[in-house]
Amino acid sequence: INIGTGKDYSINELTNKMLKILIPERKITILYDKSKPNGTPRKVLDVSIAKKYGWTSRYKFDDAILNTYKKFLTQKNKK
Repeated sequence: INIGTGKDYSINELTNKMLKILIPERKITILYDKSKPNGTPRKVLDVSIAKKYGWTSRYKFDDAILNTYKKFLTQKNKK
């Protein structure tokens, strides 16, 4: 079951965090098209009920992103 962590990040925060994890040696500038709608203002899941039963996030965000990327590369190289 994937219920999230209950933490809220903006798209900009997520993008910068992922770039810092995956390619820390490169400086990348992201350009946004501000003429387009920005989507849902918040994308955070409420995990309060799960926490009442003792649930906590199993993975740290940085570790999960890096592990997912490594798995992707492994699968990509098998094809």
